[in-house]
Amino acid sequence: MLQYEADVVALKYAQGLHGADREAVEALGKKLPKLVDDMPLSGEFRLVNSLQQVAASQVLFVGTPSLFQFRYGDIRVFATQV
Repeated sequence: MLQYEADVVALKYAQGLHGADREAVEALGKKLPKLVDDMPLSGEFRLVNSLQQVAASQVLFVGTPSLFQFRYGDIRVFATQV
């Protein structure tokens, strides 16, 4: 997923790193070491330049509730925000 060229890749951040968001933070952390300390709270977002660490030009992290609280309605909100 992080290998496809795009203007923006949008990822959920469920108040912890899981799956694709973890992979993106690991890749970006080489050039943005404090990124993990500045991830968005639920309802917030963070747009960062990928600095060519992933194929997309920018990475959009959208804060969601934790995975244990992330329900269908939250998925709809996430999709609308993206």
